[in-house]
Amino acid sequence: MNELRVQYKISSVLFQLVYSIGFCTLGCYLLVNFIGENTYLLVIGVFLISVSLGGLLMFLFLLRKIPVLILQDEGIVHGSGKLIVKWGEIQSYAFDFHRMGEYLNVKVYDLTPIIKRSKGINKCILIISKLYGSRTLYINSLKLLRISKPELIDELNKRLEIR
Repeated sequence: MNELRVQYKISSVLFQLVYSIGFCTLGCYLLVNFIGENTYLLVIGVFLISVSLGGLLMFLFLLRKIPVLILQDEGIVHGSGKLIVKWGEIQSYAFDFHRMGEYLNVKVYDLTPIIKRSKGINKCILIISKLYGSRTLYINSLKLLRISKPELIDELNKRLEIR
């Protein structure tokens, strides 16, 4: 079966970019106007600038045509090429509302092989999830995907039937 490369939705990325520019502007304002006066405002300024990098990264990924997700024969792969979860590890999937949108959630049989493949902060988050007894991975927000929910459901069902 061919791989399906799911790109970022342009409108969502531009919306995130506007938020990022706002956070960055506010952070720079706090840094410039309160340098040496109030440590708390400086920390908030640095935090706002670091948060603003997320929207910029999504915009750069959109420009470079790096996909959000890739559905391959092996499993669900991050746009950077890192395997998130193999089809054989998936017990079920669902679409749940969390915070500000609907997310694709995948429930796996065991988190251990996924933890072994992971690195950095993602590995820490998975270890904490396992300690709390969760076996659910939050893959991505549907707002960011340039694919409709019915198309994604069809594609996931096809690939899960083959395994």
